[in-house]
Amino acid sequence: METQNTDQNITQIFEQYGLTVKKKYVHITFTDLDGLIKEYGLTKPLFVWSKIKKQEDLFHCNKEFIKGRLSESFYHAGPLEDDSKSLIPNLLKLHDVGVFTFGGQGSLIEHDKWIDNEFKDYNGRICGKWYSAIEQKPFLECLIHQKYITKLIEYIDTRNKLNNINNEKINYIIMEDGKPNKTNMVEEEYNVTREKSYKELSQKEKTKWENYTNIHPFSTEDYIFELGETFPFKKIMCDYVVLTLSASNYGSEMNIEEILLDFFNFAT
Repeated sequence: METQNTDQNITQIFEQYGLTVKKKYVHITFTDLDGLIKEYGLTKPLFVWSKIKKQEDLFHCNKEFIKGRLSESFYHAGPLEDDSKSLIPNLLKLHDVGVFTFGGQGSLIEHDKWIDNEFKDYNGRICGKWYSAIEQKPFLECLIHQKYITKLIEYIDTRNKLNNINNEKINYIIMEDGKPNKTNMVEEEYNVTREKSYKELSQKEKTKWENYTNIHPFSTEDYIFELGETFPFKKIMCDYVVLTLSASNYGSEMNIEEILLDFFNFAT
């Protein structure tokens, strides 16, 4: 991929991302995207994203971000979180079948963890020196081509009927143009992470859970970049919609990424 710019344009692009351009170097030709990633992926990642013109380049860049070769993305100000690294193999496979992932988490049940240090929360309250418990539902946020939506809903509904173990189901939210379009969720299922803390183990059962991560389908602020006006790749992803999949139970053994891969392997 070769890109040529005028002196003024290339200077503006570089200055936008904090790069100093000397006059004799303003005529720069980038031969391929991987060259850009190698040169700027860890130091000026947003500059790399700014050079994307094609859908295949967008998918390629996101895969490289997931691998750690880009230190930041247009949707996440930093590298992939440590607790998401176990998801990497399947996230890469999803990109290979045309699914652009941008958020999610794995399953977790962790009780009675002692927090030895003290710290202040955002309200200035002293926290710590207590036990903590956290429970997570696995979930995935992604962009998927709209042509798959009808079949995907049929697949999920059928799977829920056939594999209803422990009253658990696969939940879905489909967003189009920043607005919820279809969902099989009820209000109490919107939260996917809950936490609580207690000074003594004897207080554990009496302490109420506090919701931490909510995927309410009407919270459009969380989706403003995907297909909204500020989404920088709206034109090349115009046929895609936002899809959120989650398990209905905390600590679920469901692998959401594998379930979506199964759909592409067997149902399409």
